[in-house]
Amino acid sequence: MKLTSTFFAALAQVLLIALIALIPILFVPIPWIALAQAKMVLLSAGVLLVAASWMIAASIAGRVVLPKSLLIVVGALLPLAYLGSALFSHVPLALAGSGTETDTAAAMALWFGLLAGCAVLLSSGRAITRAYRAILASAAVLEIAELGNFLLSGKLLSFWALTGPAASLVGSWHDFGIFLAFALLLAVAALETPVAAGRWRWCAWAVAILAIPLLFIVNVQSVWIAIAILGVLGAGYAWYLDWQHHRNRDAAAELGALAHRLTFGIFIAMLLLAVAGFFGGSPLAKMLPSSWQVSQTEIRPSWQGTAQIASSVYRGGELLFGSGPNTFNRQWALYKPSGVNETAFWNVDFTQGVGYIPTAFITVGIAGAIVWVVFLLLYLVTALRLLFVRSVHDRVWRMPLFALAASSCYLWVVLAIYAPGQALIAFAFMLTGLLVAGARAAGALPTLSWEFVRSRFGFAYIIVPAIVVIGVASASIGLSRALAADMLVNYSISTYNASGDITAAQSGLTEALAIEPGYDRALRGAVELNLIRFNQLAQSATSSDAVKSQLQDALAAAIKNGLSAVSADTSNYQNWLTLAGAYQQLAGVSVQGAYENAKKAYEKAIAADPADPQPYLALAQLAALQNDATSTRAYLTEALNKKSNYTDALYLLSQVDVSSGDLDSAFKDAVSAVQSDQTQPQLWFQLGAVAYAKQDYADAVTALTRAISLDANFANALYVLGLAYYQEQDATNALAAFEKVAALNPDNQSVRTIVSLLSSGKPLPLSGNGSGMELASGTSTAASAR
Repeated sequence: MKLTSTFFAALAQVLLIALIALIPILFVPIPWIALAQAKMVLLSAGVLLVAASWMIAASIAGRVVLPKSLLIVVGALLPLAYLGSALFSHVPLALAGSGTETDTAAAMALWFGLLAGCAVLLSSGRAITRAYRAILASAAVLEIAELGNFLLSGKLLSFWALTGPAASLVGSWHDFGIFLAFALLLAVAALETPVAAGRWRWCAWAVAILAIPLLFIVNVQSVWIAIAILGVLGAGYAWYLDWQHHRNRDAAAELGALAHRLTFGIFIAMLLLAVAGFFGGSPLAKMLPSSWQVSQTEIRPSWQGTAQIASSVYRGGELLFGSGPNTFNRQWALYKPSGVNETAFWNVDFTQGVGYIPTAFITVGIAGAIVWVVFLLLYLVTALRLLFVRSVHDRVWRMPLFALAASSCYLWVVLAIYAPGQALIAFAFMLTGLLVAGARAAGALPTLSWEFVRSRFGFAYIIVPAIVVIGVASASIGLSRALAADMLVNYSISTYNASGDITAAQSGLTEALAIEPGYDRALRGAVELNLIRFNQLAQSATSSDAVKSQLQDALAAAIKNGLSAVSADTSNYQNWLTLAGAYQQLAGVSVQGAYENAKKAYEKAIAADPADPQPYLALAQLAALQNDATSTRAYLTEALNKKSNYTDALYLLSQVDVSSGDLDSAFKDAVSAVQSDQTQPQLWFQLGAVAYAKQDYADAVTALTRAISLDANFANALYVLGLAYYQEQDATNALAAFEKVAALNPDNQSVRTIVSLLSSGKPLPLSGNGSGMELASGTSTAASAR
């Protein structure tokens, strides 16, 4: 086969259309490859191959043919703005991150590559038809898979991260609803056009019909509103086209008018469907089988919270270039509203604000914001110009092009008010590229053809497209490397969880660091494995010189990896917490200087995340290791100032109060801890033990009974409960409690003695208030407080 320019151009087009079809449905059924990672791998590899094929085709042909569109030019400024912000901010993860983030400089280059690729390669009616049909085919496959998953109670998509009926191949459940909305629009708009000719008409009808039950299952109010608006716009545009056809009295015009009347009726039905879903969706959802009733909770910063973060970033001197791409979570840690700590989502690191585009106003600053605003304005101009252009050869294509314009507009609105996953962002840019291609095919945009073989300035003509292709290719390669490293970290975690094999897990981290040296997530994972290895060796029955040497090596490796993590990214509080944890292990075995180093690392974590109460709790635990009750109490007080209902801090403070003999304060703190989380048996045990020490035996019985209801094998709680019953002169229940303790501790002689005494009706040899008896060894360990 002769490798001609036509061959490579066709190859680039086929690869791009295949990419469009695969984005919504691609997954990899491997536990350690997340859905987002699979999609970004596809996008990175696909864009790289498309760009390379196009560049080879252009080089062989000796010319570059492009649509003359300012939208593409301004679109090219987006990755440049993100790159400039990344270089200015000096944040390591701003360029490519872990590969799945959608607002890095590399990701933005990828999005632009999709926009430019669709605009340049799919600029004929035939190519647009193929791309349109690829979306319809992909939507049909997705809908069949999702409906099959419901009918089979989640078994069809029963692989990692997509278990249960509410499994979506597109991304989140909300993303799935958004995809259904614009897929329905594309299907309805195509029905009376050449796009749906032949068997493709059945495909379009299938997409439209299958979307209806799925939309009622998803039942997102904002999606119903969007469908209603799209239905009104579609009906209005169909009426406009019908009016235009009435102005032409030929037979072709009459046929076109009939088609648009049918389309008008279908769009009205789409509007009525949305109204029915908006008002009747919730009652209908309650009538569905319980396994089909999907509960979805999405938490993200509000408009007010996002604006507050932006204001703080700008006042901090980062007005022009922002804080850097992929750094919203850092700014959230620094400036989040104080009231957030009192909610259940106090420790969530939000990676984006209220929407994808508003987040850019924070991360890439005013420079990036201006580019975004100009880009969106040019998009609107291009869309309107295409929809109302008058040309002879575009009549039958007007409704499909309207669908491309309306669906892409819908997705840009979504990006302004929501932060969707990779698939929807990719479609926003691709549909915009198809819109440009459609404008070019319809004659609404002129074409630029640059000759660089025979021209005197040929090199200048090729250098700009070459730089763009090289930039997009470099971004794809950078994202691929980051994704490979992150997947290897996932592999390491999955391997350890499945087998507990530290060596195998460590090999995955080693390979990740070989691909991306200094990747802090891999380094933090290495610290965790080093500490696990240290604890295993510390619990070993042998204490030979070899074991002692291995203990030292494990701790030395933990410290080394922790230092490497903070060196890789000093602004990430998680790195400092990990390093501090390693030093705290050394402090626990009384290594000189470890306490001071741990304290410094925790203070660095506080500087990076000042509103987080966790470092203060860790400092309190560290001070407790040093028997410094004053510092322990001071740090716990500071943690509770940050989060008044911080369960772990209240629990530890209650223990500190018990140690100091202040039982009243201990009881008060234990009550607060239980009120903050009533699901932890350890908290109820603490409350019951303190109540018993206060000789409040009735409250002790109540609290300890609750602890045992949460953990029936909680031996310590059963033991103290038996004592409380005995003090309440309830010998029957006391005996029953101690018999359960004896069953859990068959080798405990003191418990057998108590059972014997109670069985024979003899008194127990309690001293004082009865709290001095040794507690039994529990055979089950209660979960630590959250």
